[in-house]
Amino acid sequence: MNAHFVHRSSGRNVRKAIAAAVVTTGLFGMGAVEAAPLQWTGGVDANWSNTGNWSPGQAPGTDDAVTLPGTGTPTPTTTIQNITSGLRLDSLTINSTATNGWTIGGSGALNIESNASSNTLISTGATQNLISTNVQFVTAAGVSPTNVSSGISVATGNTLKVTGDLTTANTSTATLRLSGGGTLWTTGTLTASNTGTTEAVNINGSTLKIGAVGGTLATSSSNGFRTVGNATLIFNGATPATRIVAGDLTAGQEQQYVFSQNLTKGFGTAAGNFAFVNVSINAGAAMSFSVIGGTQHDFGTGTLNWNPAVSTSSGIYKPTTLKLNTYSAADATIRIATNFIALLQDGMERTIEVGDVTGVAIDAEISGAITGSLGGSTVTNIRKTGAGTLLLSGANSLPGTYSVTTGTLLLGNTNANISSIANSANLGGTGAAKVATISGAGTIRPGNATGTGILAVGALNTSAGSDFAFDLGTPSAPAYGSSTAPGNDVLRVLDVAGISALAAGNLINVNFLSTPSGGDVYLGGFFTTTDHATALTNATFNYTGLGVGQTVSVSTLAVGSAAFSTDQGGTGSGYITRFSVIVPEPGSLSFLGLIGLGLAQRRRSRKSA
Repeated sequence: MNAHFVHRSSGRNVRKAIAAAVVTTGLFGMGAVEAAPLQWTGGVDANWSNTGNWSPGQAPGTDDAVTLPGTGTPTPTTTIQNITSGLRLDSLTINSTATNGWTIGGSGALNIESNASSNTLISTGATQNLISTNVQFVTAAGVSPTNVSSGISVATGNTLKVTGDLTTANTSTATLRLSGGGTLWTTGTLTASNTGTTEAVNINGSTLKIGAVGGTLATSSSNGFRTVGNATLIFNGATPATRIVAGDLTAGQEQQYVFSQNLTKGFGTAAGNFAFVNVSINAGAAMSFSVIGGTQHDFGTGTLNWNPAVSTSSGIYKPTTLKLNTYSAADATIRIATNFIALLQDGMERTIEVGDVTGVAIDAEISGAITGSLGGSTVTNIRKTGAGTLLLSGANSLPGTYSVTTGTLLLGNTNANISSIANSANLGGTGAAKVATISGAGTIRPGNATGTGILAVGALNTSAGSDFAFDLGTPSAPAYGSSTAPGNDVLRVLDVAGISALAAGNLINVNFLSTPSGGDVYLGGFFTTTDHATALTNATFNYTGLGVGQTVSVSTLAVGSAAFSTDQGGTGSGYITRFSVIVPEPGSLSFLGLIGLGLAQRRRSRKSA
């Protein structure tokens, strides 16, 4: 090292020259040595460019590693301003404390080098750190443009919020990689411009939250996100990504996609759609779609292959559990209009979990068809779980069966093979489940969340304590051909055996939608091919909506021709349950009136006392 070189060099270059000398001469037998990072002290003011605020005493410059401490003094309470315009750092580490996070602002942009292996923007601590200026990753010297990783690590429990624009390295093959288990939150424009063969953004066991008011996301049309581990992607007012590529999940891991803006995207390969390419999700893993705002959440047309085998074709989607959730009564129903193609092998089971929100009648709807083939097994293949209500409104033809473990499953314009309904679970809707025998201790209630409806089933095994619930709104026969508004609920049992004898443990809850008049006759409840009067003898009936003193007589009525819709078995003859409202005799009414007067007198006496 000559004097002329030292005279021209700044302090940071002297440190780098010494490190280079160590590498060149093998001083002390050591290998490569990196210059020590510059550490903020804030000894003078909040000015980034003031040398008195740094240890050792120089402001950061090109290729410097910079650390903002999380312990000692100063604590991160000051907004650091006046970043040198075009500043290019080797790395930036931001450490918050338990109560205070750093804020980095100013008009200058932070340029941070990218490399092939390490994270160069790091945020740790228990409190959010904030960068309010633009952040641009740039390609480090000596790094191949085809092997660039714009690496960000945010520790578990920490959030790094960037309110300026965040841009990946200036190469068409760069990947933004997020790891560490924490949350990166961008409210400016996040630009990931990878047009090569790898993903534009890689989320490994962490959360990427995109947007607030005005937040946007820009990715190329060919590549999007790769999520690994328990990764979460939150579109908080942002435009959703176009593709999810090569996600790898094992048992116990979950990919979560959360939307807070109106969603009209679809699945598949069309422009603007979500495309799941070569996604490998193993048994015990889950994929979650949730909404936390907006008035429309519709995944459009396309195809999701719900297959167990690994495939490299476009559109592969293989969660063991599909989770659909809303978070408040103001959120719109999440709707999936795509088609599911399922290959269900021996012992294979898929789960659809739907969360419940008070005030939301239908929490999730799958209007696309669920089709596919069965790999040699007849076990239960799709299980509905979660306390919420799921509507299947597609024309499903999956040869496997469905079961309802918790919550409510509604069938609409569908032919789903329902095998069982667990205790406290519900089956309803206006479609048909006319192949499998339904068993279990759950409740069957025709119709959707509101209004009356007709539901058709194949056979019933009520021995486990099945319950039933019917709404009656019209003192007449139902409109058999109108499954969504018949006036009275009807459960059509297509199996010729009808209903086996019910016991006292089988509850039949009947609700009159308006107070009936004396002598009104309602036709609804069960519709069977053979007379089911004897089967109802020992069942327990509960009534709501009756007038004072009214009772109900239950019988059956033969119907010569009932024009049900084709998907509910078509026109046929049979027997329908008849509910006749009985008015008390006048003497009984007088007696009840006297009891009422006596009670009123007692209340007045107690009040006067």
